[in-house]
Amino acid sequence: GGALFCATDAGLTRVEHRQAQLEAVREFPDAEPFVDAGCQLLLSREGLMVVGAQDLTVLRMT
Repeated sequence: GGALFCATDAGLTRVEHRQAQLEAVREFPDAEPFVDAGCQLLLSREGLMVVGAQDLTVLRMT
């Protein structure tokens, strides 16, 4: 859809395009142990892949 996820030091944030602006619409603080602002996020068949400096983690949203 029209959404993306951003890795932050406080977890994940869902951002959507609304009225010609990007707006943070939902936060996922439970992801905080697995992500930080320096991570890269990639979509895979298994879920959201978090690429850190020294590890890979797959997050699945239920």
